[in-house]
Amino acid sequence: MKILSKYKDYYDYLSGVWGEDPKIILDRRIFNIPQFYSTDKNKWGSIFICGDQVDFVYSNGKFLYLDELEKTFGVNKLSSSGYFARYFTLNFNKFKTVNVPNPNNGRSENIFTEIVRDEKQLNLKYECPILLTFYGNEKSAIYKFPKLGDLQFHKVMNAEELYIKLAEYLAPKDITVNNQTDIEKIITHGFDKVKSFRNRK
Repeated sequence: MKILSKYKDYYDYLSGVWGEDPKIILDRRIFNIPQFYSTDKNKWGSIFICGDQVDFVYSNGKFLYLDELEKTFGVNKLSSSGYFARYFTLNFNKFKTVNVPNPNNGRSENIFTEIVRDEKQLNLKYECPILLTFYGNEKSAIYKFPKLGDLQFHKVMNAEELYIKLAEYLAPKDITVNNQTDIEKIITHGFDKVKSFRNRK
């Protein structure tokens, strides 16, 4: 994968290790960096990456994801109400959530403690494989290509997992892998597998 960018992220070094494929391009030159402050408490949002959604909470200089959310806030009873009912059509009884106070309105919101598919398909809508929003509201602000290293996203995916996920998402869709056996390839191209390849003495 070829990376075009004005900054370095924690997975970029793999282009030098695995080599660059000029057909797969990650263009991060147009980007927005979200602001976080040491005084922020329970500032939550979502990272949308290649069709998946990963919720997080930022509090006291630390990003909490997945199991860390459960340990900090405790796991809710499984339900399909509130935030999820408004924005998703998934079967929510399959996913665990935590209840996080919303500093904007004093209410509490449910957020996922698992990686789930983004039913709104924001990555496709904004033609960007990495997005970030706050408080479940894409209309207020959406950030393209936030620096995932600064968001401590390695807690969710290591460099190899993330690089492969991005490369597979960005790969041209007309590239297909031919899984035929050699015999099947011969027949496909109009040759007879017995008469066309006789051993010569």
